[in-house]
Amino acid sequence: MSHTGNDNKAERDFEVAQEDTAQVIADLQAEISSWKDAYVAAMNAVEDLVKRLNEQAEKAQENWLPIPRNVLCLWAKREKERDESVRMDQ
Repeated sequence: MSHTGNDNKAERDFEVAQEDTAQVIADLQAEISSWKDAYVAAMNAVEDLVKRLNEQAEKAQENWLPIPRNVLCLWAKREKERDESVRMDQ
């Protein structure tokens, strides 16, 4: 094979490699675009979920009735007595 033949083959190989590279880049760009779309959709879903959870939390807070301190003290006293009773039974 002549020197010119080698140059032509090398040139063709280079052109094929460029075309292959261009195709790989195009495929990667399409894949990235697909992943980006999926990411945006997921983030939108998360934002919607957070919004609904915040709305539910606000509604729950509006409907929440505080437990009077004396009721909490009575409950704590009964829990303590129950714990002591369990210890004595052991």
